[in-house]
Amino acid sequence: MKANIIKRMLCGALALSLVLAPSIGVSATVSGTTGGTVAPVTQAAAAGEAAPVVAAFPNVRETFTVAGVRSTVGGVFLLEKGIGVATTTSLDTLAANYNLGAGARPYVKAYDMDTNKSNLAKASLDATAAAYGATAFGYINFELGAMQNGKYSLLEGGAGVDAAFSIPAASLQAGASYGVICVKEGGVVTVIRDTNPNDNIITVTLPAGRSAIALIKF
Repeated sequence: MKANIIKRMLCGALALSLVLAPSIGVSATVSGTTGGTVAPVTQAAAAGEAAPVVAAFPNVRETFTVAGVRSTVGGVFLLEKGIGVATTTSLDTLAANYNLGAGARPYVKAYDMDTNKSNLAKASLDATAAAYGATAFGYINFELGAMQNGKYSLLEGGAGVDAAFSIPAASLQAGASYGVICVKEGGVVTVIRDTNPNDNIITVTLPAGRSAIALIKF
């Protein structure tokens, strides 16, 4: 009951902060130190939609690798605060789940949340974590969309996408349980526990579309 009350109270503020949160573009900023293993920019990035962002910000990559697992979905990854994310659902499965036509491909945008600018989102995620007896230790904005003919659109509904997040060394604790809080526009709050406990990664299924995410430790 306590968790439900807190979620309802926070939904409005968090939904507003999600609507106002900027998508990655040439105005993006970079701070902190690199987390995870960053895969090199591929030829596809040099010739594709991510190229302008990559050219403007060398720390932006078309894909990311977590614990040796390279993201199945390319896109724009700007992750510099010690947490990486890699999608693990196959491209064929995503294309079938979202009825992507010829020439369309799944596309991810994943970037560190600026908690100074998104302070309402951070406060909401922290309070939701506390309501479940957890502690939040990392914040990421994540989008699952599709790119077709040079145009990007969000993917909504469907079966979501499986993803792996890296856990920073400072947040590793023997015997602890991990998961994520995922909040979407409109105030839908989901607490997702790690489905495949591992020493240094969190494995979850994320909903499609745009989400504010906090990694949590129980």
